[in-house]
Parts: sequence; structure tokens; C-alpha cells
Amino acid sequence: MDLLTWIGRTFARFVGLLVALLGLWIIGSNTFGAIVHGVTDDSAWILVVAIAFGGLSLVGGTLFLLSFDGPARFRTRGWRAIAVVLMIIGSLLPHSLVLVVLPLSTLMLLSLIAMPGMEEAEEPSTSV
Repeated sequence: MDLLTWIGRTFARFVGLLVALLGLWIIGSNTFGAIVHGVTDDSAWILVVAIAFGGLSLVGGTLFLLSFDGPARFRTRGWRAIAVVLMIIGSLLPHSLVLVVLPLSTLMLLSLIAMPGMEEAEEPSTSV
């Protein structure tokens, strides 16, 4: 594997981890806020929407990471495409990091073209 490929895959893994952690943070902070401050009838739908977007980010980031380092069944372009779409949708929730996360998630569309599925690559070679 050449240096440019390694840098691209490492950056893609970073973006997947960033989006997954952002989704976890959105779910955790909104759940904690609802427990501590309570939920009124007016804010219940906002809480549900925020947790849903956080869940999409968490699932999308996790699937994206699995498309690089997970079991062979996840290392396909199909799973990666689903993951990128979920990451982009999950990044659309208005928050302070949207200007960073949304472009990075959208940039991962290039991983569908430039980084093929890895199910046939990187088999460990052993010699007896």
C-alpha cells in the first residue's frame, strides 16, 4: 500500500470516528438534558428529532468504520454507500459543528470511487 492510499484511508477512518462520536455526543447530551431538565410537551418532538439524527450519525459512522476494518461482509461499496448517506443525513442537524462535519461527510463520497471494497485486499501472508 502506497503512502497516499494509507493517508486517504486514515483520513476516512478519522471522519467515520468523528461522525460516530458526534452522534454519540448528540444522543448522550440530549438524553442527559431531558433527564435533568425534564421534557415539556413543546420540546418533546425536538428531543426525538435530535436523538434520531444522532442515531443516524452514530450508525453511519460505525458502518463506515466497519467498511474499512470490520468483517468481510461489511467491506463492500454497498455498505460504504449506505454509511456515507447516513453520515450526511445525520450531519444535517443544526449544531455548532455542522460547518465541519457536513463537508467532511460529503467528501467521503469520494471513498466510494477511490477506495474499493477491501474484502479481497490485505490478506496476511505467511510462509512456512
